[in-house]
Amino acid sequence: MCIRDSINAEYGSSGINAEYGPFFCPLVPSLTGIMEWLSSKENFQSLVINLLSGDNEIRGKAENIFNETKKYPDQLSLALLQSMATAEEHVRSFCAVLLRRVLLKGNPVAWTSLNPATQQTIKAQLLQALEHEPATHVQKKICDTVSDLAVVVVPEGQWNDLLGTLFQWSRNPKDTLRVCSLSVFSDLSQYVAPTMKQHFATLQELLQQALQDPFINVRIAAVTATASVMTVLETNEEKERFRKLLPMMLDCVSKALNEKKEQEARDALEVFVEVAEAEPNFLRPYVVPLIEAMFQIAGADTLEPETRHMAVEFILTLAENKPGMVRKIPSLVDRFLPICLRFMMELDEAEDWYNQEDDEDDEELTNKDFGEEAIDRFALSMGGKAIAPSLFNLIPTLLLSQDWKQRHAGIMSIALVGEGCSKFIGPHLENVLKYIIPGFTDPHPRVRWAACNAAGQMATDFTPDFQQKAHQPVLNGVMTVMSDLTFPRVVAHAASSIINFCEGCDPELLAPYVDGLLAKLFSLLGTGHKMVQEQSVTAVAAIADCIKEKFTPYYETFMPYMIRILAEASGKNYRTLRGKSIECISILALAVGKEKFLPDSPRVMELLMRLQNSELEPDDPQISFLLQSCARLCTCLSEHFVPYLGAVMPPLLKSAQIQPDVKVTEDFDDQEPKDEEEGWDYIPIQDKRIGIRTSTLEEKATACNMILCYVAELKEGFFPYVDQVAQILVPLLKFYYHDGCRMAAVTTMPELLRSVSIYVEKKGADRQLVKTLFDFIFNTLIQVIPTEIELEILTAMLESVSQILDIIGENNIIDPPQVKQTIDAFKVILDDFGQRRENREEKGNEPDFDDEEAEKLEEENEQEEEFLSQVGEVMGKFCKLYKAHFLPFFSELVVPIAGLLAPTRPSHDRQIGLCIFDDLVEHCGPETIHVFPQFWNAMVKSLEDPDPSVRQAASYGVGVCAVVVGSQIGSAIQEVVPRLTTLINHPASREEENAYATENGISSLGKICKHLSQFVNTAELLPLWLSWFPVQYDKVESVVIYGLLCDFIESNNQHLLGVNGERVPRIIALLFGALGTDLVNDELNVRLANIIAQMSRALPALFQNHFNSLDQETKNRVQPFLASVASASQ
Repeated sequence: MCIRDSINAEYGSSGINAEYGPFFCPLVPSLTGIMEWLSSKENFQSLVINLLSGDNEIRGKAENIFNETKKYPDQLSLALLQSMATAEEHVRSFCAVLLRRVLLKGNPVAWTSLNPATQQTIKAQLLQALEHEPATHVQKKICDTVSDLAVVVVPEGQWNDLLGTLFQWSRNPKDTLRVCSLSVFSDLSQYVAPTMKQHFATLQELLQQALQDPFINVRIAAVTATASVMTVLETNEEKERFRKLLPMMLDCVSKALNEKKEQEARDALEVFVEVAEAEPNFLRPYVVPLIEAMFQIAGADTLEPETRHMAVEFILTLAENKPGMVRKIPSLVDRFLPICLRFMMELDEAEDWYNQEDDEDDEELTNKDFGEEAIDRFALSMGGKAIAPSLFNLIPTLLLSQDWKQRHAGIMSIALVGEGCSKFIGPHLENVLKYIIPGFTDPHPRVRWAACNAAGQMATDFTPDFQQKAHQPVLNGVMTVMSDLTFPRVVAHAASSIINFCEGCDPELLAPYVDGLLAKLFSLLGTGHKMVQEQSVTAVAAIADCIKEKFTPYYETFMPYMIRILAEASGKNYRTLRGKSIECISILALAVGKEKFLPDSPRVMELLMRLQNSELEPDDPQISFLLQSCARLCTCLSEHFVPYLGAVMPPLLKSAQIQPDVKVTEDFDDQEPKDEEEGWDYIPIQDKRIGIRTSTLEEKATACNMILCYVAELKEGFFPYVDQVAQILVPLLKFYYHDGCRMAAVTTMPELLRSVSIYVEKKGADRQLVKTLFDFIFNTLIQVIPTEIELEILTAMLESVSQILDIIGENNIIDPPQVKQTIDAFKVILDDFGQRRENREEKGNEPDFDDEEAEKLEEENEQEEEFLSQVGEVMGKFCKLYKAHFLPFFSELVVPIAGLLAPTRPSHDRQIGLCIFDDLVEHCGPETIHVFPQFWNAMVKSLEDPDPSVRQAASYGVGVCAVVVGSQIGSAIQEVVPRLTTLINHPASREEENAYATENGISSLGKICKHLSQFVNTAELLPLWLSWFPVQYDKVESVVIYGLLCDFIESNNQHLLGVNGERVPRIIALLFGALGTDLVNDELNVRLANIIAQMSRALPALFQNHFNSLDQETKNRVQPFLASVASASQ
């Protein structure tokens, strides 16, 4: 009895579905059953059909059986091959996909375990199936399987006849076989380029012929294959040979358009976009004709929008990847901007637009959306110097047009280019405002909407300058727009622009408008338009957040209203309004402070807890508002919030534990995935699509940030939750699905440790609690640091390590293996730092490098400087904690750290390198003499560095060396003294930017005179040193300097005091000048006062003369200290 009959016997004939085949038993079949299944063509094809069933139960049972068959890959592969040759068309297609999965999915892939005879059969029958398959779409599936298999086996020399077959097919009369050969060549070139390299010359000839093929499908396949080769070429000779094919590739696009084959043309254009992204330099010799062709396509109104979009996309992609090259193309900007503006003018005039919310009409990409996105991206890539002059030549004409769509596009364009052109437009804000302000009173409501949009966007892009220069016309204009309720969407957007305006606005600037704004917003809250109410609520919150405690007079007007919305607005349609009211309540509370809000807090918390316990739907917008608002209320209420932690933490922890929703969809039948829905992002990778549900990750990130807020605010009050939170957040240091989650986890780590540390200190608990948490956090943090690719997050990780070292302080609980692991991590990140620096230097040497590129490079340099500063901070703290024990570990970093001091390195690198060495010597002691050969000479030379920050680090360092290493330096200190003297005596040495280096130099020279007097001429140096007083800028080093002065006076140093005390009058004046100021600390004040008192007794007349000459303010400053000394001596 066959398996099909067995199923019928067990389930009855009703178990057979005429279309989908047998209704499978969920039980796992026996080995005999599996073998019978695989050997029966009819049964196996029924199995495949059921795998395609739309009935979940039928498909599920079929999948169970198919998974069992995978245990026998030889038999399964042959069964699939047989069905590919004999089954119905849709089954053949699916069998090709299944065969690819069976052979090549997994690690190791099943192919390697097959019997050699089976392997040979598969290769032969695949090529046979590909050659004789009549259906094009099935042939494509088989071709994909051949390509994927070839990528695996061809480099191993296991399919030697394949390339010969492909070259034969490239000349085959069947156009479909020519396409297949090109497709396989394309994949082989892209994924196993070293293997294909020897065939590139032959392949170039083949591609040249294929690009002129009479069949369009062959030409387009040739375009794709040519591009695949282009992206892997290495030598200039190879590149030049294939570059000659670019005009022919472009001709394929032209022919496709002439033949009205726009889809094929788009496919070819997409290939050009991919090359522009991957290898833009390859296009350089032909960039002008390529751009010209794209302009012609983009400007052809007769073509489908998608085709025109693709041509624009090429220009944008090239501009984003090679902006310098694009900026050099004559008239490009002047031609590109009008195309974007024309797209932006294709607006929908539907009447329901005015009643829709701003995000309700984003279901599909319209020409207007595309044009706005294009001009935004173009500005960001090209910069204001290239964009702004051309755009602002066009805008006046647009704004004077009788066509409202042109006026709309003109104002919108200003908002869209603001971020990309900020440095260029910033100085001309007053002139730009002249174009926006009339829009507030434009007769067409959508132009008024655009004016509000531009005002809000520019308030964000140009804060705070925009607010300072535009507050009067913008705020009055927005209030004018809010007065006309005929168009709710426009009014709502006007309220929204207030939100942007308040962020970064000076409260004093906003103060004159607060009464009018709040009165208008309160009236809008009473309208029946939900979208207007929502934006008005948030605008009220934004004003309160800006003016803080000055919102107190309005609190009693708005807080009861917000609480009423929270309590009474019911129904799904009001979820966002309730959420925004929750947000507003928390912001109002934070603005007016704990005392004002405390009476309302029980009612508010009761409503929030009731909402939290109401089983909100996963996509409910109230969840995010609730999480963030509770955190604000925690900040407001501080210790009064602790009783609510038991209620707010469980859902917060639940949200923080959301797992990434990831799915991999495979291209079975060229259809779009069914789950392409809102909240998902998809990344195409070969024939797969990786989907990530980003909406849930945003909730997760919000929860993590709120936890950070709680622990940072409540400190030891958060202790009961530290362990649970650590178990959730520490693993998120490796959460690469979402940067926001990772950053929140990184920033929370020191706060968790601080919470436990304070708790242990205050409660007298076991310090092992701190050590246990420290190990858990620190070990993971150091493990992930070398693998972190986002520089901002890496810098935050280093900052967290620095804070953790501060928290543990003198209770050094770091084990030697942990220090070693840290050093190993630092070796990696310093190596990466050097590689990034080399890459930036290469950018600076590129032929297209220009001023705009230099600005972007400078921004990257600033990020790198912040990173290196944190490296220096952590190194310094390890020196301080571990002292001399750190030296063996540091020895592994000597080369990269000393390398920072090279003269060719940027000044910031040199400064940080010196600071690290300074810390090493200061905290690790005399043993550091062993690393002096790598640092000393560079430090001495740095005393003459043109950068004052480098001079400061060097001048501080030589003083530390004098104190710590002392006589071991020996006569080497003599080369330091003249350099320090020159540094201090420079005519510009007392200017503020140089003063810190100067005062550190004064300090170091004093230390040298004190600690290395046997190596220098103190009789000559000390009078000079005294002449450099007073100091005034470096408040840290001034304490040291005046301390040294006291040392010399107290030791009765005659070189300082002078013959017969000739310099005593100046010394008294200096002591009066420093006593009681921020130049000295409390301990030094006592010493100064004692010395003055001693001098007053020894030289009463001299003292009295000096005291009498003081102004009253100075007398008032010094008298309490002198009186204290006098009282203590009695």
